[in-house]
Amino acid sequence: MLPPLDQLIPNPMKIAENVFSSVGNPLWLIDTTQRLPAKSMPVLLDTETFDNVAIVNIEGVLGPKDGMVRTDKLVDVLGQIHGDGTIKRVLLNIDSPGGSAALIDEAHAAVVELAQTKQVVAQISGVGASAAYYIASGADQIFASTKTDMVGSIGTRLLLYDFSKAFANFGVEAVTIDTGPHKSAGAFGSEITEEQRDHLQSLVDTIQEDFTMAVSNGRGLAGERLEAVTDGRIFLASDAQSMGLIDGIQPMSETLRMLSPKKEEKTMSQENEASAPAVKRGAEIVKDLALLPGVTDEFRCAAVDNDWTFDQAQSAWMEKLMEKADTAEQSAKEAEEKAKTLGSQQRELEEVGDDLSNGSPTEDDPITAYEKVRDSYLQGIGSKYVDRMEAMKACHDENKDLCFAMCKENRERFGTHDDPKPRPSFD
Repeated sequence: MLPPLDQLIPNPMKIAENVFSSVGNPLWLIDTTQRLPAKSMPVLLDTETFDNVAIVNIEGVLGPKDGMVRTDKLVDVLGQIHGDGTIKRVLLNIDSPGGSAALIDEAHAAVVELAQTKQVVAQISGVGASAAYYIASGADQIFASTKTDMVGSIGTRLLLYDFSKAFANFGVEAVTIDTGPHKSAGAFGSEITEEQRDHLQSLVDTIQEDFTMAVSNGRGLAGERLEAVTDGRIFLASDAQSMGLIDGIQPMSETLRMLSPKKEEKTMSQENEASAPAVKRGAEIVKDLALLPGVTDEFRCAAVDNDWTFDQAQSAWMEKLMEKADTAEQSAKEAEEKAKTLGSQQRELEEVGDDLSNGSPTEDDPITAYEKVRDSYLQGIGSKYVDRMEAMKACHDENKDLCFAMCKENRERFGTHDDPKPRPSFD
């Protein structure tokens, strides 16, 4: 005994609804999607700009309906980028198994047209298969992010279900009232005839011819090399590179770095425009540089221009700090020698009895008092202070009034504004 129809075919009306919704638009059922293990795949189509590079994120199944990456909206986005003179380069960031054939040729044509005036690079970040690869083949270059990314599945198919025998087993007949032998092809419960199969196969073959031609033109493949990659197989990126489907394997940050304004512009108007600054590093290195203590904007620019990694930038910044410290220490030594020279000159003047503007220094004058205090701090090196710089800094910070008085006395006696011990600055 046969089970009830609703147990044999769960929700048969849903299947019927899908089939009948395609009547008049057979391209909706024809797809170029690579069938991957079932999983929930997010849908994303958006655009961001980084240093005159437009990044178009294409994530999910391509198609003409909501819940998919809308192919018509993708065409619109590419058209807007084409008309934006401030954008010099375009990165198509793709993670998609493909999708419906509807409008896919228009999306490919939009990429090809865009590549006539701007540098266009496709980056496969996970999967770039079937209709998604169809779009990518129009770019100047194609890169995969890792060796295990999946690329290819260059093929087209139309999947229909013939439930006519199941209907017959239940004594049910699907009656189609139409105007020709092909109008109800694929109708739920009706038989798919050989004539209908041949016609539908011709539709699939025509779409595949366009797909194959796009790959041949975009990747420069022909003959046996073209046949080897257009049989529907999907390849790991490492194999796809050897077969000519991609140009290399590198992370997206490296692709962003290589996108530079050095490429010749392809229109006369753009040849007269100034080249935009080259994209030397991704946003990751710029963000990481903020972790370095006291790093300046000038240093960030130098790191990006020199294409440093974070480790290289960190090493360069620490060397810079050490140079500043060495310079400060040298300045301190020079100031100390200068102070000693001034002290020697002062003693010579006292010995010959020169009448200085404020008279000869006494035991309690500011210069002598300062020297005594300073010497007492210097005696603390090794116990209370690490080095001479720390001792002198403490002397200045804790005896500011005395330091100011000493400086004033120096100016009145010797006509100088020099501080015998200038403090180093790391600003």
